[in-house]
Amino acid sequence: MDKRTFIKISGLASAGIVGIPLVSTLIGCGTSAPSDPSALSSTGGFTLPELGYGYEALEPTIDRQTMKIHHGKHHAGYVRKLNAAP
Repeated sequence: MDKRTFIKISGLASAGIVGIPLVSTLIGCGTSAPSDPSALSSTGGFTLPELGYGYEALEPTIDRQTMKIHHGKHHAGYVRKLNAAP
């Protein structure tokens, strides 16, 4: 096995180990309601939760702009797609 193949396989295995519990947590382990009831809006759809801290709170490790993009666009996109799912 060459180095490139090893890295691909290792990365996929790691993503599976980390990703499955994360996805299970985000979708509430297959239940119809999320584990955090505050994530549901009054109409029954999911809402984007507030961070609980400012975008700049993790600086210098993670800058404000990166936090705005990941929370305000990526995470919000996941919530929109979750609400649009059949």
